[in-house]
Amino acid sequence: NKTLSSLILDFNRFGTPGVEALCKGLSTNSTLKKLSLKHCDIDEEGGSPIAKMLLFKRLALQHLDLTCNQLGGAGLTSICTGLIDNASLKSFRLAENSINHGKEDVKALELLSEVLKTHPSLMAVDLLHNKIGNTGALILLPAVKENNRVTEFKIDSANMDDEVYNALFRAGVPAQKGGKKKASSKKKTK
Repeated sequence: NKTLSSLILDFNRFGTPGVEALCKGLSTNSTLKKLSLKHCDIDEEGGSPIAKMLLFKRLALQHLDLTCNQLGGAGLTSICTGLIDNASLKSFRLAENSINHGKEDVKALELLSEVLKTHPSLMAVDLLHNKIGNTGALILLPAVKENNRVTEFKIDSANMDDEVYNALFRAGVPAQKGGKKKASSKKKTK
């Protein structure tokens, strides 16, 4: 389809087999700008077809919402391999995806941190309702400090010391001319 710019398939519980078929079809689409797959029962194996889609050089996708799935660290790791060479994505929503601070999750957060440092267009990242704790926050902190393009970064403070959360918050509020600070859209929830 040469005119499709937005595809919202929220609450369609097609799972990983469905996302594999969908991403195969979208892997050569150069017009789609928004893809929302909230509550679609996508598990860690669903990260691989999403990554393959993100590698399409003419991909125009700017907004990817994977909220409320079960990608976990393994799925995030796969997706990050697709984000490394992606230049179009501006908004990446991964809220409530069972990403915690276990060994596999830490590896995924390290890769996400590298992506955040270098991605040319990514401006919004939502990791709410994932319990990454101090370990995950400290992994992401350097990327949030380095990448001035990220203007929206959402993360839970669950299992996170106030000191660590505040360091993340300060990292996302750079000073502007005249000494004023821009508003941060980081969200603290307990």
